[in-house]
Amino acid sequence: MEKMLTDKVAFITGAASGIGLEIARAFAGQGAKVVISDINEPAARNAAEELESQGYKALAIACDVTKEAELSRSIEETVDIFGRIDILVNNAGIQHVANIEDFPTDKFEFMIKLMITAPFMATKKSFPTYEKAKVWPYHQYGLHQWGNRFCR
Repeated sequence: MEKMLTDKVAFITGAASGIGLEIARAFAGQGAKVVISDINEPAARNAAEELESQGYKALAIACDVTKEAELSRSIEETVDIFGRIDILVNNAGIQHVANIEDFPTDKFEFMIKLMITAPFMATKKSFPTYEKAKVWPYHQYGLHQWGNRFCR
């Protein structure tokens, strides 16, 4: 039985732990080559090694998605190694819980950069790879869309 994502290339941000790692495991289990992109390089390397030890194709790339140059480099490295990106999962994020009157403005600005600006940049940077390869990807899927299919 053919797997749903055989030979697709998935670039997943924030994939060294938590939901991102579970998405990477699920996609790898469905045949995808997964790129574990994360600010925590040792954790990204460990996650990729774990997947490779199970026979999956995985690549760890250290990347602070809030820095456009790092994001560009990461996407270019992915394309250099795998030839394209078919799936982009903008998963990187943080949570900060506080009453509005106590919520630091700098924390709010960072969250906007991480969870709104960074996905925009990742989409913008990866889009030319789709046009070049003449593929229109599975794009911008979140756990709510993939979760029912893979993450049980």
